[in-house]
Amino acid sequence: MKNNTYLNRHQQKGLTLIVLVLILIIVGTATYIGQLSANNIQAMRDERTAKALIEAKKALLGYAVTLDISDSCASTCARPGDLPCPDTDNNGEAQTSCNDATDRLGRLPWKTLGIGELRDGNGDRLWYAVSTNFKNNPKVLPLNNDTFGTINITDFGGFVSANATGATGAVAVIFSPGTPLTRQDGTQQLRSDTNTNIASHYLDNALGEDNAGFVDSTANGFVKGVIRNTTGEIILNDQLLVISQKDIFNAIDTRVLKEVKKALTTFYVANHYYPMPANFADTNCLGTITASACTPGLLNEGRIPATVWGTTSILRAESNNNWFQQNGWREHVYYAVSTACTLQLFPNCTGIGTALTLNGAVNGATSKNMILLMAGPTLTGQSRSTNLQKIVQSNYYELENATLLDGTYQRTIPLTANFNDSVESIP
Repeated sequence: MKNNTYLNRHQQKGLTLIVLVLILIIVGTATYIGQLSANNIQAMRDERTAKALIEAKKALLGYAVTLDISDSCASTCARPGDLPCPDTDNNGEAQTSCNDATDRLGRLPWKTLGIGELRDGNGDRLWYAVSTNFKNNPKVLPLNNDTFGTINITDFGGFVSANATGATGAVAVIFSPGTPLTRQDGTQQLRSDTNTNIASHYLDNALGEDNAGFVDSTANGFVKGVIRNTTGEIILNDQLLVISQKDIFNAIDTRVLKEVKKALTTFYVANHYYPMPANFADTNCLGTITASACTPGLLNEGRIPATVWGTTSILRAESNNNWFQQNGWREHVYYAVSTACTLQLFPNCTGIGTALTLNGAVNGATSKNMILLMAGPTLTGQSRSTNLQKIVQSNYYELENATLLDGTYQRTIPLTANFNDSVESIP
């Protein structure tokens, strides 16, 4: 009898242990599955946020490239590179002007950009800030490949990745505000209808930077998240995507160069020859004021002259009603033409002369009648702050394109860290 009682008690203890182990397994599995589910949800939110930021960046660059520049204007024409002001009343439309820094931070103007309403993984509309040099109203002149962004960006480790007072300032910034938190100034973010246009209820502050406000052309800019304090608590979760000088000019240089090519083609169709270039060292071709002394020279390569065009051509000397001259683009375009194509007595390139050579031509045909080069932003070793620097070809162009008077030019696709010349040619 004692043995049976002992066995029963032993069996009960064994069953209890098994049940306990099963409970622990079930609880552990549920916890694991719950954590896995939470991680999956966060991953999906992060993916949605990343896609929204990228789509917003593409839309802004597309706006800068495809902007209508045909309308008449006076002192400040619409020009490639213009970016819209932010939306400060959350209706999807860009404000008509954004002269103050407080007006240059707001929501992404998705209606103005012609896209759908973009929201991040948390369901919030994206925020957006634009540099003073690239805002479309009021404009700062000139806007060309020597124009810098003026927004400072600090990474989570305190490293300045975009220097507003140097050559690396951000042109624009797009934000996903992340989930609400208590800011370092004690503000509890409440995303109600009352606070929908108050940046501090969406954007955070850390490392001495407040993403709810910035001062253009100073170290007071924006900081990237995620940032945690010493105990591991998240204190800034704003995600930023930057539009850099390289981003915007890689996009718009092709547009500008195609507009120049179109103007040259219009002249050729009407006259059956191309004008001679101006001397690259002619300082009359520099700047943004009317270039009435920038005349054709005696060489078949140089800058685009300003005195031989019709009254509506963007290549004319007049700066009024002319975005090309207003923004100093003549400084950046190199123009070479076969001597066979420059004589009125021998129309349609039937004169005596050797065709130009373009290595890396898209269609494989290296022989060209006319070649245009667009100098990208300055690379290491290049400087064009003074007129003396601006008449040095190697301060604009790279590799074969920096070699004087040899009739041979280079196209490289894609552009690299050591070569950023864009090229158009005929044929």
